[in-house]
Amino acid sequence: MENPRCKQQGFSFAELDPANTHPYVVFGGMTLKNCDIPVQVRGFPLFQIEPPEADGGPYRLSASFFDQQGVPSLLIRRNEWRASSAQWDVEVVGGRITIRSAPRAISLRIAFVPAEGVVIERVDMHVAGYHFLGNKDELNVSMPGGGKGVFTHCMADNCHVGLSLGGIVGVRLTY
Repeated sequence: MENPRCKQQGFSFAELDPANTHPYVVFGGMTLKNCDIPVQVRGFPLFQIEPPEADGGPYRLSASFFDQQGVPSLLIRRNEWRASSAQWDVEVVGGRITIRSAPRAISLRIAFVPAEGVVIERVDMHVAGYHFLGNKDELNVSMPGGGKGVFTHCMADNCHVGLSLGGIVGVRLTY
């Protein structure tokens, strides 16, 4: 208990209950269905959905979430999630993961709908100069240079990229 495995590794992890149909993503006020890359920032996919490796197999969801300082907080890679041990608290209850960066400071609350999709219930993150602040009904995006966007009741369906912010030049996100 004094030296937990997740602190030694730098993360804790588990597998998701994968969908056998193309999963949807609800990100703030946006519902993204049948999109290979539901959201990308400067060419970097925040969400990516890959087809099954074999007929009848599960779709493979990948996603990247960051905290208010732009540090990766939760990574999902092909249906396996890893929460950073650098976060103040990671709580997993039922099909929800809540990440706090400080007491009462929720940077992410994500709900997994088994075999259907994922709902971002709360988000407060910075990535590549963009600030995402939202709940399950509304997404506020502050952009580099002072621009702002508010997304409510939006839908993207059957497209390669649902929402793309920023150009690809000059920023490369890796970890």
